Order: sequence, then structure tokens, then C-alpha cells
Amino acid sequence: MRVSMGADDCHLAYIDFLDKSKSKIDFNGNKLPVTLMLSGCGTFNSPYSLEFENDPYAKALVYLNEETMKPDLPIFFNNMNTLLSKLSFYKLNRQTMKDLFDVIDWVEVGNRTLFNPEKVRATLYLFENTYQEVQGGSFKQKRRSLPLEGLVFDAFPDMYKNLIKLIQSKMIIKKSEIKLALVIRPMTAQKN
Repeated sequence: MRVSMGADDCHLAYIDFLDKSKSKIDFNGNKLPVTLMLSGCGTFNSPYSLEFENDPYAKALVYLNEETMKPDLPIFFNNMNTLLSKLSFYKLNRQTMKDLFDVIDWVEVGNRTLFNPEKVRATLYLFENTYQEVQGGSFKQKRRSLPLEGLVFDAFPDMYKNLIKLIQSKMIIKKSEIKLALVIRPMTAQKN
């Protein structure tokens, strides 16, 4: 067992389990869906980022199609990290909405150019972790998630503004931890 953590802020840790009975030669990539948790906490001092250079799950996405993914996937992740570094939930509502929209839009660009041709789809998810103390000093964790997709927010712009206000209030009272993740899953057949 090996434990490692994000290089900058120690907000994200990994535990790897190795199966010595399997060979590297037999590996054809991750089983989908894959959840890539972003480190950071959405503040100026600790912005969100994807540690794709050290994350084995992010690296293994190359096996979706080595020819296109190997040169283009690092560029996609680098640009996403640039946009994420500007995202802070402590900014004014309008600026936070714009920064979050830019990240969501970039994921959609990645879907059109990188992921959809390989029959997979990437979605940015928002996770809220809350901890409640129970008897004896132990804690009960509750996790809620919400997919952040441009189509939904285009259809319901007020929901977008209210979501930003909700996240800001949860972060200010510090009873919740707000995390982001990029979830890559196989595309499903569209029903008309």
C-alpha cells in the first residue's frame, strides 16, 4: 500500500492497492466511470486543481485512444487547471458565476473534441461533504453531488445564481466541504 498526496496543498490523498497477480502488459485502461477528484477548496489561497501528472487514473485515460489522447489530454488538463485557478467562491457572485461557467464550458469543449469521439463523456460534479458529530466523538458523513452541465444552467439561469449563493453561504459557515470532481463515463444511447 502506498499513500501520496497533492504536491501543493495536501487536501487530497490517494491510497493505491496493487494486485501483483496482474501484469502491466495486460492493462487496457480504466474501467469507466472514472472520478478524478480535484484538490483544493475553492479559495484564493487553495484553488481547485487536477493533479493529472501524478494521478494514475488521469494518466490511464490515454488508453481511450493513445494516438489522440497522448498529445491532447495534458493540454486539456493544463487549460482546465488555468481556469480552475481563477475560480474562487469568495469572489463577487457575478465573477464566480463567470469563472465557474468558463470551467464548465471548457469541459464541454473537451467533450466535443476529445471525449465524445471516443464514446465517453466528461462531466464536472460538485460534491458537498458535511460532517455531524454523533456520540462518543465519532462523526457521521453525508455527501451530496450535483452534475454541473451548461445545458441545465442555460435553461435555468436563476438556479445557477442561487447555487453560487448556496455554495458561498456553506463555505462561510464552514459546516460543509465543497469539492469538485471530473467524472468520465461511457456515453449512453440518446432516447428521443
